[in-house]
Amino acid sequence: KSELNQQLNYWSYRVISLGFIFLTIGILSGAVWANEAWGYYWSWDPKETWAFITWIVFTMYLHIRTNIKWKGTNSALWRLLDFL
Repeated sequence: KSELNQQLNYWSYRVISLGFIFLTIGILSGAVWANEAWGYYWSWDPKETWAFITWIVFTMYLHIRTNIKWKGTNSALWRLLDFL
């Protein structure tokens, strides 16, 4: 059971890291597109704002995950809060 938890933790971290990269690219490319279309990079539209909040939350998770004390159960609890 412990090995299963370690595997789930490992793959969860990898998938979230990959998703974080794509979210970052999406936010940046969306900002460039918005500048071309509307003349400004960021308008604090609710969609933009929630994408940014999501980015901040996952940035916090990835930062916390690098701390040895937060691996395992604590990082799993943080991931659960991320998705709420």
